[in-house]
Amino acid sequence: MLKNHTTAKVLQWEVVEQDAIIHIHLVGELTREHLLSLYEQQQPLLHKCVKAHQIYWDLKQVTRIDSAGFAFLCDLLHQSQTNLGGGDSLDHTTKQVVINNAPSQLLTLSDLFGLSAWVKQFLI
Repeated sequence: MLKNHTTAKVLQWEVVEQDAIIHIHLVGELTREHLLSLYEQQQPLLHKCVKAHQIYWDLKQVTRIDSAGFAFLCDLLHQSQTNLGGGDSLDHTTKQVVINNAPSQLLTLSDLFGLSAWVKQFLI
């Protein structure tokens, strides 16, 4: 099991890899003020998605999301879904990107931007 820590002023994230499963835990505020460090390190994270067959985004400890954080999270979800498994021939049902513990702000913002149906595909 491999763990990586990235710490911003108020936003933290932890990536735990086990076999072809990646768990990404976000902690703190997913806001414009705190996105820079995560943005700067997204490429190594997304590169790991190429080897993964399942990616779980755990938002249980996200305390606040603004529109910039929502847009960035949507981009990360889209890119991780696109890169998932490197496009190999595995059955699509074995590949998935999932949001665990979605905060109510995420659902409110998805409604506001007309992305509810798109976001709901990631919710369990």
